[in-house]
Amino acid sequence: MNRRALSAIFVVIATMMVGIGIIAPLMPVYAQQMGATGMWLGIIFAAFATTRMIFTPMFGRISDRFGRKWFLLAGLLAFTLLSLGYMVSDTVYELTLMRMAHGFSSALVVPIAFAYVGDLTPEKREGRYMAVINYATFVGMAIGPFMGGRLADAYGIHSAFWALFGFGVLASTMVLVLLPDIRSPRSLEENPLPGFRHMLSDNLVRGLLTIRAGSAVRQAIVMAFLPIFAKHIGLTKTHMGALISAFIITAAVVLYPAGVLADRFSRTRLIIVGETCATICFGVFPLARTFPQLLAGAIAAGMAGGLSMPSLLAINAEIGRDYGMASMMGLYDAAMGFGMLFATLTAGALMDLLSVRAVFYYIVILGLTGVAAFVFFTRRPREARGVSG
Repeated sequence: MNRRALSAIFVVIATMMVGIGIIAPLMPVYAQQMGATGMWLGIIFAAFATTRMIFTPMFGRISDRFGRKWFLLAGLLAFTLLSLGYMVSDTVYELTLMRMAHGFSSALVVPIAFAYVGDLTPEKREGRYMAVINYATFVGMAIGPFMGGRLADAYGIHSAFWALFGFGVLASTMVLVLLPDIRSPRSLEENPLPGFRHMLSDNLVRGLLTIRAGSAVRQAIVMAFLPIFAKHIGLTKTHMGALISAFIITAAVVLYPAGVLADRFSRTRLIIVGETCATICFGVFPLARTFPQLLAGAIAAGMAGGLSMPSLLAINAEIGRDYGMASMMGLYDAAMGFGMLFATLTAGALMDLLSVRAVFYYIVILGLTGVAAFVFFTRRPREARGVSG
């Protein structure tokens, strides 16, 4: 049953991420067609991150108590139906509201899907399992942007929203038919879940959430501002999608080897090396003048970021055994939402004040600050059971 359930959730996540990735390179351009400034671009992307940040811990905690399947299905159905709303959004205000609603629905999907995997992962094998399931995310997000760019160039931008709807229908159907319902193996009567305040008093949790927020900063800038910079130097929507796809594909290439390393060596050190290198790569982007130069930067940043991802999720899964798998995944996802919220709002204002090139230098500063905070929080071994540094 475990193998079948893992295979099913892999396909579901990959399918959903293809759909999400389809609109990734198009949203900034779509917003600019409505007159969005750099600040409004930040607000539109922050709207999605804000509702997701608020609700993922809440939905994760509910899932730990009442099961996984039906909450996941509800989130997918809402996400699918809301995708059609983009086509009737005519102003930046309406587009912002749509992103808020989409963020709310995605809060039901992401932490529960990863908690599903965490529940089925054997101890001391978290790195490998999380690397494999991350392939689903990365493969989907790698295919989606390129597909979205091609669809928009060939048939218009609305065709990408219809494709998002179609992939959502497919993912929802697979959850309904293929996934068994499972609950957390933890006995809530004999061993109740600790509160979020107690979880946040754990230094390893603090370090994990801090570094996740820092890595989300990079993801937000790739999705929201790299297409704007690509347009600035005369590239097409297909080029924009190809850049995002290259960033994701190269991260996926190193996931499984990085997962094996995460099960054999210090996970915190792998995170520090990967996050530092990925952040520094972003300082190269504003120096690029051609598509091959931007592509090289995206490949380097993707590979460095892929080195740290299995270690991040492996530590997350270990902590989840103490605190509730979906609860911890929800906090982890909320940290990502905070990073995206902060980055898009401040970077959008910076773009209006200076230039889009300045955004990438700003992200280097934020990323290195996140790494320094992670080092500070994880400098001492954690005493709670089951988590190694």
